[in-house]
Amino acid sequence: MTTSPPPRGAIGYLQLPTTDVAASIAFYEAVLGWRGEATHASFEAPGLIGQWTTDLAASGEGGPVLWFTVDDLYRTLGRVVEHGGRVRDRPVLDQGERWLVEAETAAGRAAHAGGALVLTGPGIHRAFPHEPAVAERVFHCDSRRDEFARIPAGTQCDVAIVGGGESALSATMFLRGMRPDCRYTIYTPMLPMSRGESFLENRVFSNPDTVEWESLDQQTRRDFVKHSDRGVFDPPSLAAIAYDERCHFVTGRVIDVGAADGGAGVRLEFEAPEGAGSREHDFVANCTGFDLLAQLRTLFPASARERIERSCGPIWDQPAGSEVPIGRNLELKGMRPWIHIPGLAGLSQGPGFANLGALGLLSNRVLQPLMVANTELLDSYKPVA
Repeated sequence: MTTSPPPRGAIGYLQLPTTDVAASIAFYEAVLGWRGEATHASFEAPGLIGQWTTDLAASGEGGPVLWFTVDDLYRTLGRVVEHGGRVRDRPVLDQGERWLVEAETAAGRAAHAGGALVLTGPGIHRAFPHEPAVAERVFHCDSRRDEFARIPAGTQCDVAIVGGGESALSATMFLRGMRPDCRYTIYTPMLPMSRGESFLENRVFSNPDTVEWESLDQQTRRDFVKHSDRGVFDPPSLAAIAYDERCHFVTGRVIDVGAADGGAGVRLEFEAPEGAGSREHDFVANCTGFDLLAQLRTLFPASARERIERSCGPIWDQPAGSEVPIGRNLELKGMRPWIHIPGLAGLSQGPGFANLGALGLLSNRVLQPLMVANTELLDSYKPVA
């Protein structure tokens, strides 16, 4: 069988400079699905063949920029980072039709285009006001193990944990194991409750259509989320810390963290039902949760944020806890190209989407637009659960 040569003016062969052929093969295979061959440093890509070469230097900022088409932009960007690349800039809208982003790889710069974004993850930890002088004594719920290692081992340090949800519970359980000699004071706006883990709750998390979640009034949905997902601990973990003499609870809301009077520690100012108060500790962990909207504000450039609000209404400056217009496909309602944000879908579509407790259904919801030929039918399209 013979293959026709590319038409006049088409790119028939591509040489890509690299300093490491094996790394480039691994990167492009993982990120874009190219097939690489190490003996001749060659590759096959959709509609193109070529070769990596160490004889040419990467041109840096002055060379050509290649644009690659991908199905899922953010999953692809995750692979870029996992395999040694670096995302150069934030995603931008290309004439309102697709999302574009640039990445830097071992072989130089590359750009990716996608017709939709799927943004997962909880966001960035919520802001925690504290004086710069105590920064080394302040941790967050996403601090690394080597950061928590600043708490001296074998000493009876006093550690404050601020928050009343899963983040606070996870930090408490982790630190109890890592620093068993320390004392822990948990500041929470209300006394912690245990999650019932009933059949109904689990079923609502895995498939909210079983209770026709979208037809419930907003207050009913808020109450369910409040009592089953936010500010509640699983019973075994709550029992473990409730009877631990090293752990104490303070009902109150921390409003500021400063240096202790002696300088070797932190002072927490808090508001409690009986009035304002303050206490001193050696260290403090901010476990007040994550803010996905705050992350999105930094992720998208101003032009993209403005375009999103023109299409979807006010989003970026809404008060905490406001319902974001998320549609059945976990997308920002009215926005095209698509932006799917499961982390903001808990109130409107079901709590299991926000904490990734319904991954199979989440995938089905996100992929539906690709499976329906006429996207104008999506508003009335409701599949069998």
